This record gives sequence, C-alpha cells and structure tokens, in this order.
Amino acid sequence: MPVRILSIANADDERKRIVFKGKSALFWPHLPPEVVRLIATFHLLNVAPEAQGPETWQHPQLWPSRFVWSLIRDTYEVEKLMRVYPSWGVALEYHPFWRQACVMIDPQDLLIHHAVIHPTSKGGSANAKPIRLSPFQHFRNIFNCSCIVCRINYPFSPNGLAVAKRAITNPWLGQLMTCKDHRKSTFCGVCLREAPTMEGETEYTQGLSVCAVENEDDQTWPGVETTCRTCRKQWIWLAAKHDPLDREAVGGSAQLATDDWEVRQAIEAFVDLGEGMIKDVLELAKEKHWYKVNTKLADMLSQALAASRYAGRAEGADGYASEDELSEEEEDAELVSITEDAAGIRELAMTDFARNRILDGHWVNPTDEFNMRWVSISANTPRARHPCPWNPGSVFDGALEEGEAGVDADGGELAHPRPKTITALRPPTYNISSMAYQAYVKQFRDIVFPAMQNVVRRLAAECEADGKDAVEIARSMSMDDVAAALREEAVWRTGVDWLGWRANQQERERRRRRDKDDDAESTSSRSSGSHVTSPGLSTTTLQTTPSPPPSSVKDDEAMSSSPVSALPPPLESSPIHESPKLMHPIPYIPLKVSHLPEYSLGTFRSAWMSACAPLYQCYCSICQRRIMQMNAANSAAAAQDQAPAKDLAPPTPIPQVQVEIVRAEEEESEDDDDDEEEEDGESELEMSEYEVVLGGVTPRKRPSQDLDVEAYSDAKTDAGLRGGSPPKRARTDGSYSPSMVPMSPSPGRLRKRPSEELEEDEASQGNGEHKRSRTGSHPRSMSASAEVVA
Repeated sequence: MPVRILSIANADDERKRIVFKGKSALFWPHLPPEVVRLIATFHLLNVAPEAQGPETWQHPQLWPSRFVWSLIRDTYEVEKLMRVYPSWGVALEYHPFWRQACVMIDPQDLLIHHAVIHPTSKGGSANAKPIRLSPFQHFRNIFNCSCIVCRINYPFSPNGLAVAKRAITNPWLGQLMTCKDHRKSTFCGVCLREAPTMEGETEYTQGLSVCAVENEDDQTWPGVETTCRTCRKQWIWLAAKHDPLDREAVGGSAQLATDDWEVRQAIEAFVDLGEGMIKDVLELAKEKHWYKVNTKLADMLSQALAASRYAGRAEGADGYASEDELSEEEEDAELVSITEDAAGIRELAMTDFARNRILDGHWVNPTDEFNMRWVSISANTPRARHPCPWNPGSVFDGALEEGEAGVDADGGELAHPRPKTITALRPPTYNISSMAYQAYVKQFRDIVFPAMQNVVRRLAAECEADGKDAVEIARSMSMDDVAAALREEAVWRTGVDWLGWRANQQERERRRRRDKDDDAESTSSRSSGSHVTSPGLSTTTLQTTPSPPPSSVKDDEAMSSSPVSALPPPLESSPIHESPKLMHPIPYIPLKVSHLPEYSLGTFRSAWMSACAPLYQCYCSICQRRIMQMNAANSAAAAQDQAPAKDLAPPTPIPQVQVEIVRAEEEESEDDDDDEEEEDGESELEMSEYEVVLGGVTPRKRPSQDLDVEAYSDAKTDAGLRGGSPPKRARTDGSYSPSMVPMSPSPGRLRKRPSEELEEDEASQGNGEHKRSRTGSHPRSMSASAEVVA
C-alpha cells in the first residue's frame, strides 16, 4: 500500500512538470504522426462541405471533373497544415489523401515509375538502394509537369500528363500549368473549363454553354484572359451577396432576376457577352434601386412613357388607337431609354427627393451621408416645427405613409421629420451623391432663401428705427438664431410692415403680461376673501390695438422716401401690402442646426450669407446712381415686354437731350442775352435730367455731375459779366447725330452774322413772326444758313 501511494505521488509530480503551453519540448510539434494525420482528416471533413467552387462543375453531367477540381482545391488545405510545423509536414506526407490524389490525377498510373528513384553509385555498382518518394512528393511532381486544364476536363484519359509548357494564374487555385493547346481563348481562366468548338441553342438552354470571351474586368480577375458565362454570373452574386442592399438591388437571389429593365439589360450584356465590369453593373443596380426606394422615378417614367407612346403612335382609321392596341403594346427598352433621357426624368425625381427632404425638416445634405459623416437615425435627428401649423394648405404631407393622417391619435401634430424621410437610403455611388448635392442646394435656396431675405429686411428695418448697426447684429447671430427666426410665421409672408409687426408683437406681449398680472391679483383677492373686481380695467381697452407712435410713422415715411435708408436696394423691391400673403411652400424648421455635418451646415450658412449680402453693399452716390439706373432700365424693359407690340414706341434716351443742348449751345454764341436765356433753359433741363436719374432725391455725397453743373453755370455767369462767349464744355456722353447740325451746300467755314441780321431777327420775334425753339437755336432762312466765306 505505501509503495502504491508513493508511485501515485511520483506520477502527480511528473504531471506537474509537464508544460502544455509555451516553448516546451513536449508540445504540438512533437505530437505523434498518427495524431497529426487524424487532425488533417477531420480538418478536411469540416472544410470540404463548406468550401466554394465554380458553379460550372455543379452540373450533374460534369461530376468527374468536379471530383478532380475539388481534389486539387483540398490539396491546398492539407498543405496549409503541413506548413504549421516541420514535424507536421513530415507526418502528413504519408497521409492516405495523397495516394487518392495521385489516383485521381493519374488514374492509369502512367507516371508511377517516377515514384521511385534508382540512384547509381560512384563506382558503377548496382547495389545502391532505390529511393521511394512519399505520396505527397509524387503528387507534386505530377501536378507541376502536367496540364491541369486537360486533367480537369478529361479525368479518365492521359491527356495533359507531363506536357506542361506555360503557367497561368487562377483566382481559385493560384498558379497552374497548361499545355500549348490551351491558349487564352480555348478555356475559362476562372473555372478552367474548356470551350467547345461549336455551341448551339441546345447547350445554352441546358446550361452547358461556355460562351468564353475576352475578360474586360481586370479588377475582379487580374491576369485572367478569358471568362465563361457561368463564372461571370456567379461572381456578380459573390460581389453582391455580402451587402443586403446589393443583394436586393440585383434581384435578391443568385438567379439575378431583377424587375428593372436597365439593370436586367446590363446584367445580361455582361453575362452573355462579357461587356463591362462587375463594379459598373453593381453601381447601376444600386442607383436604380435607390431611385426606386427613395424617389418617384417609376411613376414619372410611366407617365412620360405613356405620353410619348400616344404622341408617336400612328392614328387608326378613326383617328384614335383602340384599347386592345394599348394593352397589347409591350415595353420597349429603347423607347424607355429615349423617354427617360429626353424628358430628364432622373433630374425631376432627384429634385422631388431633395424638395421633400427639406420640406419635412430633415436638413441633412445627402453628400454627408455618402461620406459617412452622418448616419440618419431617429436618435440624432432633431424634431422640426412648422411655422404655420394652423394652415392645412402649407403643411407638407408628402412624407406620410399610405392611409396615415396628418395628426396623431390625440389630435396633435405628428413628429417631423417622419421615419420615411429619416430612414431613406444613403447615396450608393458618387454620381448619385453629386446629383443629390446639387439638387439639395438648389431646392434649399429656392425654398428657404426668400424667408431669410425677410429676416434680413426685418433686421434692417428694426435697426434703422432703433439707430443700431444691422451688420453687427447679423454678424452676431448664430445658425440656431437664424433657424429660430425662420420658425416665426411672419417671415414666411410677403409684403410685411416690419415696424408695425414689431409694435403689434410688443403690444401683444404687454397684454399678455397684463392679463397674467390681473389673474394673479384676482387669485390673491379671492384667496383673501375679497370678491370685488378692479374697475380700472376695461374689456374695450384690452381689445384695442394701439397704433404706433407718430415718431415711428415719420421714421417709416422717411425710410420709404430716402434712398440712403438702412434697407439695401435689393431689399426695397418688396412692397408692403395691407394683407401679406403666405409663401408657398413652407417647410418644417429644425429646432437645432448647429450640430449638422459639414456640407449640410455649409449649405445653410451659404444661403444666410447670400441673404445678408445687401447689408454689406456700398452706399456711396456712385453705387446708388448705378443701382437706380439699373432698376430704371429693368422697369422699362419689363414694361416694354408687357405692353402690346402696337403700343410700343422707341424710347428717347435721356442723354440725347443733353447732347442737343450742348450742340445748340455751340451753334449760337452771338449775344449775351441769348446766352443767359440758354443758360437758364439748359441748366433747367440738365437738372431735370439729373432729378430723373436720381429719382428726385439728393444723396448724401455731392456727385461729380452736380459739381460739373455748378462749375459750368459759374463759368457762364462770369463770361456774361465779362462780355465774352462762355467756355465750351466737351460732350462726354450721348450720341451724335448729323441731323442736329445744319448742313451747308459746300464745305467751308460759316461766316459770322452781322449785327444787322441779328436786329432784324429780334424785330421779327417782337412782331410774332417766329418763335424761339426750346433748344435756343435761331430760325434762319436757307439762304442765310448756307452762306459761306470764300
């Protein structure tokens, strides 16, 4: 008994000294060869059922070739185990698997004599022992010198044994050897199936056709020269099956049965003819799937297609097409493609998607989702509020599901944006992202920009009335402040009197506070036992809205009459209406926008900066004249376009009057009295012209034109006092017409009229024979005007 106890204790001590991890002499590298081969056997049993392979060999008639191909694939799995430890490699060289592999690749044992090496001794003795190669070494020798394409396609014949000439690269098996008969166009470089010389419709319907064509997709199969029909179809599914959206885009199954005509046509062109690349086919499928889920492309295309069919159909005997012809007419892919491209259906669908996204209050640019800067979920999407929820005509209901009402079960407003808008698919490709970005920016400016302009108008009007700087106030506003301003109802109306609106808001606030104080006083009086109502308050007083103070009215009149007001010229184009109208459409406004990603916040900030741009315009007299002249020209052009053609008359430009004045002034310089009269008439006309240009308002700075008028008037006055002729002023604008100058019959210098003729003219004017023209030119006879000095 003590001896047995001692042996057990020694065994326990020996077991404790054995280390089962780390660098120990008794570990995995020193497992018995039988155990290593058992591990390899179970590894093959686990890997073989789940291993993938070409679908070409899954046909029942090709089962012998499938065995050879599967055997070659499994040899790579056993070789992986042989490289774990050197001792495992030695043990697995004699695995029974290699004997079966030799039988499959050389069923007639034509190369069995290469399994034994008979060396010769140096002395020429024949007593040297032969060296028998392991089954693994024998298999590798046969594999490296034989054509694998021949061995797979002809497993029961000796074709391809020891005739290898060149190496190829295979996506499944790596580097292989082929013979000289198998060139690039004679077999598939993916599944290694040999292409027959002739193929007909029977092989195509049975699924046995190869349809080997030149490989155009170097990204999917680098180094492969030819592919077959089955491999092209299989690899489309292998590239799409890992992503649920891609699987749904190509049809949802390995059969690639999609209902979209364009995707189906692209898949058939690639599978049957090898045209294109798998990446392009998947991108097209994802784009069409995105349009189908997120937009109304199918409905728009069907309507446009129906219109084009009716327009292009030949009329029947009665002038109309029968209903049977309409029902029997099949969908033509070419007609659908032409209709979609000509009508711009995709652009319309993308515009509708961006518009609905903005109207529902989900102000996230789709490009941010494409770049993975934002993942739209309900948790990170702020709720949006409508500025005018009381108006059913302005509330957006395009995001509601079928049969869903605009209110919840309690009769309250539904939460926006709706889950349909939030869970929209992200743009799958760069093309869709670019189109969505451009459509979103354009629709955002079309919808939100007018309201932002109203915010700037209100800001400018209030700052002008309060004597503040509108630029500083606008600069200090954050994006959340702008969003808060957009949630007010008034900014979504046209023609609002902002000072009156502010006065009403202040009065409403005072009334609310007064009512609150009255409620508090009444509550306190009831609690103290007093039931007497204060006589100081009257219902008529509470219901009366006070008018703005006279100072504000004067300020409003001054602002409307002065061009140098705080309202920038582009903002003054919006007149004030007695009953402002609501804009259309009016979107839901998010409660917070500062957390938006880069492109979304950039779109919002860019629209706000464009709305604030008039606040930063120059107010000098030159810029004001330019703006007024431009507005006058635009108004004249608009009036000319609206007037009928028969009522139109060629307008006389204002500078032409000045040119005639200057020309008439140059013609007559006879006496000082006439010059003074012409001075009065000319200055009067020029000032009237200047008032017409500036709208009858004197700017803050004196313009250069005013200074020229004064300088010219002073010069003429001084000249009249001195008795000389006034200085001539160069004509700087207007057009010159030869009809303004009296033509002489012959070239020469006009003579100076003597004083006798002047006296005769004055006498004739006194008798009422001739009247002086507006321009101040003297009426003279043709003979007198044609006299020249020799």
